[in-house]
Amino acid sequence: GTLRMLDSNEVRRRKLDLFVYILTEGPVKERHSENLELMRDLLLPVNPETQSCNNIEEVIEFCNQWENHKDALPYEIDGVVVKVDEIQLQKKLGFTAKSPRWATAVKFSAEQAVSILRSIEIGVGRSGVLTPVALVDPVELNGTLVSRATLHNYDQVGRLNLHLGDSITLEKGGEIIPKIVTRELSSQTSWQICPPQNCPVCDFPVFQVPGEVDWRCNNFDCPAQLNERLLHFVSRRAMDIDTVGPALIEQLTLKHKLCNPADLYKLQISDLEELERMGAKSAENVLKAIKESKNCSLVQFIHALGIPHVGEKTASVLARMHGSLQDLMECTPETLEGIDEIGPIIAESVVVFFDNQKNVKWISDLLEIGVQPRNPETSSNSGIPFFEGKVFVITGTLSEARDVWKDRLESVGAKVTGSVSSKTDYLLAGENAGAKLSKARTLGVQVMTEKQASEELS
Repeated sequence: GTLRMLDSNEVRRRKLDLFVYILTEGPVKERHSENLELMRDLLLPVNPETQSCNNIEEVIEFCNQWENHKDALPYEIDGVVVKVDEIQLQKKLGFTAKSPRWATAVKFSAEQAVSILRSIEIGVGRSGVLTPVALVDPVELNGTLVSRATLHNYDQVGRLNLHLGDSITLEKGGEIIPKIVTRELSSQTSWQICPPQNCPVCDFPVFQVPGEVDWRCNNFDCPAQLNERLLHFVSRRAMDIDTVGPALIEQLTLKHKLCNPADLYKLQISDLEELERMGAKSAENVLKAIKESKNCSLVQFIHALGIPHVGEKTASVLARMHGSLQDLMECTPETLEGIDEIGPIIAESVVVFFDNQKNVKWISDLLEIGVQPRNPETSSNSGIPFFEGKVFVITGTLSEARDVWKDRLESVGAKVTGSVSSKTDYLLAGENAGAKLSKARTLGVQVMTEKQASEELS
């Protein structure tokens, strides 16, 4: 997060530092501990507290020691990483899809604090899901002042038997997100917490789908849902309109200038100039970005629609298999379920979304206004034999954005995933490739340069 900051003075003020923990290239020794010593000799910053252990008893003793003395370190830690020392054993153990089998994290017991549950704040998501958040008396936890804690849903409230006024125990899940773990004492003046009968934003009756834990607001025009849908529509992985943010959307919806995503493309300079912190130049930049988003890929467009259960990956599958928005809108559940990676829940969600005439209306408005999602070729006739069915991972700095390469590979029948595993066929590696390149070599995954991939595509 710090490295991505635009304010270089703030980055300098934070005085970032690092420890080097692994040697991926060069004269690798037979043991990980020997590699650490080599890096120390090269004057690289290696953690001085690293220790080799002869058996599991010594590992347990080491972990217990640092759980009791972690506050003595000049930096915060939440656990210890235990690794197999012998490099050949590391290679033999290999990796799962997400992590090495030869290393594991031993997490310390989370720090806890006691507070009083005072009230519940309810958030409304773009699909109408009501999420309760606990407001508690401020208490220090892991060096920060905590006054809110996630409750996830009302089933969780019931499992913990929470009441307003209760004394509760808080901890940070993974040392990051505060959560309530237990109810300590119930006050004599405590009140039971129940799901609301009406949406806290639009006052529309709420309901619970049988078999689901979530309570939902069923009002499609709920302002909270509208704001969240619009934020999703303009997000980077969707229509990528970076000049439109939460504050602008909130102002425009309050003035009834935005009722659905299509209204974004109907905005005029005069609509924007009357808003707070919006001059003529800023207004021009907003409209320019909105106009540029009209030329988008079908994957972006499907993802931007906000169909429940359809994320970017599923949107890519749907775009590749159907080839056009019209074909997708006319699909039946049976047709969708015939697609690999599409199950009955997603199939039903897609069909229900396009059966809703309100959705169809604003999608039609978008197309009439000039939004032109580029149709990829369908997978049945666009594949290149070399790429069809192959699993690719992309890493390093390429001459074009990774998203461009991702779309290019998927359009010819390849599948692009985020992590290297034994199922990966090729790693497309640019400059400054790091851990993924090391893992690919360990697993024997073929590494392809950008030039080689371009030649295969031509």
